[in-house]
Amino acid sequence: MRPNVVWFGEPLLQGTWREAMIHSSNCDIMIIAGTSLVVSPANTLPLYAKQNNAFLIELNPEETMM
Repeated sequence: MRPNVVWFGEPLLQGTWREAMIHSSNCDIMIIAGTSLVVSPANTLPLYAKQNNAFLIELNPEETMM
């Protein structure tokens, strides 16, 4: 049984990606946890939130570009 995830190298479903961009663009707070923010295109979601002046909360063991 396949989990509901995207494996490395697989494309994102366009509908799912569009929905993620919309939610990121409209959120007031975004929690970013456990990511290096180097994998594209997911690393752009915090940028959509910042454009909306959302408050970003980052929980990572190492500093990222955010």
